[in-house]
Amino acid sequence: MSLQYSYCYCYIVVVFLLLLQKRAMTGPAHRELLASVLRSHIVMCHTLLPADLARPRNLTSLSGTVMTTRSQEGSIFINDANVTYSNGVSVNGVFHEISKFLVSPFPVDNLPATLLNLTDVAERHGYKTFFKLLQDSGLMDLLQDHIFQPVTLFMPSDKVMAALPKEQRDFLFHPDNRAKLTEYLKYHILQGRK
Repeated sequence: MSLQYSYCYCYIVVVFLLLLQKRAMTGPAHRELLASVLRSHIVMCHTLLPADLARPRNLTSLSGTVMTTRSQEGSIFINDANVTYSNGVSVNGVFHEISKFLVSPFPVDNLPATLLNLTDVAERHGYKTFFKLLQDSGLMDLLQDHIFQPVTLFMPSDKVMAALPKEQRDFLFHPDNRAKLTEYLKYHILQGRK
C-alpha cells in the first residue's frame, strides 16, 4: 500500500504579484525571501477540503510555520486569514484562496533595498569568530545548500567567544579537534526554521 501525497496551497497570488511589482522584488537578492513566503503557504498533506479546514487543527507548512484552522459563523479561517474560495482541486493538490498572508517573514513596507548575506551580518554585527568556525568546519557549505534551508543560527558574538577560557578556545580552534568543533557548532543550528 503506498501513500499518495498532495499539496494544500493557500494563495493570494494577485496581491502577492502586485506587491512584488511595486517593490521590484524580482531580482536574485530577494529569491530566498520570496521562496520562504511561498513555503509558508503550502502544506504537504493528504487532500484538505473545506470540511477538513473547518475543523480546528494545526497544520505545518513547508517552511515549518504552524497554522491553525477554524470555522466561525460559516467562514473558514487559517490563522487570521479568511478562506474566500475553496475546493480548487487540481491534479497535484487543493487550492484555497485566502484574504491575506498567513505569515509574513518581513514587513512588506520596510523591506531593505538589498538583503544581507550571512557574511555581511557577521562582519557588521560582531560574529566574525563564530562565522570563521562555521567556514573552517565546512558547515557553511551545508548551510548554503538549499535543501537544508531555511535555518536559524544562534551565533555567539565575538565578545562571548573571546570570553571563553583560553584552554577551551585552544581546544576548539585546534585542527585535530575539527570533529568535536563541528558537533558543538551543530548545536547552534536549527534546521527547517526561520
